[in-house]
Amino acid sequence: MVSTMRQFVQDDQEAAISLSLRAHEPEFASLEQILGPELFGRLHPDWRTSERKAIEAATGDHALTLFVGEVGDALESVAAVECDHDRRIGWMGLTAIDADCHDHGLGTLVMEFGLNLMKEAEMAVAYFQTLGHPAQAPLRGTYEATGATLMPTARYFKALEGELKTGWPSAPPTPSARAYQREDQAAVVRLSLRSWEPVFASLHDVLGSEIFLRLHPDWRVDQQAAVEATCATAGTEVLVAEVDGVSVGFVAFMLDGASETGEVEMLAVDPDYQRRGIGLTLTELALASMERAGMRAAVIETGGDPGHAPARATYEAAGCTRVSIDRFFKAL
Repeated sequence: MVSTMRQFVQDDQEAAISLSLRAHEPEFASLEQILGPELFGRLHPDWRTSERKAIEAATGDHALTLFVGEVGDALESVAAVECDHDRRIGWMGLTAIDADCHDHGLGTLVMEFGLNLMKEAEMAVAYFQTLGHPAQAPLRGTYEATGATLMPTARYFKALEGELKTGWPSAPPTPSARAYQREDQAAVVRLSLRSWEPVFASLHDVLGSEIFLRLHPDWRVDQQAAVEATCATAGTEVLVAEVDGVSVGFVAFMLDGASETGEVEMLAVDPDYQRRGIGLTLTELALASMERAGMRAAVIETGGDPGHAPARATYEAAGCTRVSIDRFFKAL
């Protein structure tokens, strides 16, 4: 089998869409099996139309470089690369490879082409991901063959409209919750850095020093900027938990009216106040707010590494359904 890799041209669009729908059908079937028909239907009422729109949008996105693989005259693969020149991180996604070609080395050629595009753009780290389910084993094998490091990720989903608890734990001391104010910024940043220090230590252990330091040369500076930006973003709702007037935790979440989906973006509890149910209650308060706003589903993402175990336990205690994501990183 002789394969040729080349950059995407507009005439490839319909063939690329057709290939993407065939290649991703097992992935969406897996998601429906994991999530159940009701929740899956809320998140993906028409996944084929969404996939078509994603390819169409990508062809007009000048930040993306699309490329295809051909075997003879047939288009058998499509993928996209995006380069973040500020952070020097390259992302590869929208990857679709014809099922009959996985065993003939086409996946390797796709990865080599994409990684070379990143190297030419002087990226320091490559990043790609797939669903952590047996249906995605061929693509996962392709990613593993590059020598990339696996960072497991957990994405949680919950159908809304049921009754959610909105009270706080009765165990003393009893905390209170209120809306975030600009004056809370320093305290929220401080408790966040304390809360996430073991998380970043765990990420360092999983990724190794070389990749970790390329991704996070100074994680405290990066996280402070991320917290400040998230709390200041228009449309983001932030709740702060207090005990005796001291800020001990916060949750930030967004509402997407178009998709009727809410997403928890950040959750942190000061280490001195953990294991008291504060994280769970903040999560449930966020879910209740989403529900009152008319959202029909909630999405939360966290790490699958040991450092994120408390977060995973919190979201599972809130009744969320876990979908495993395999995220790969490779030093370039």
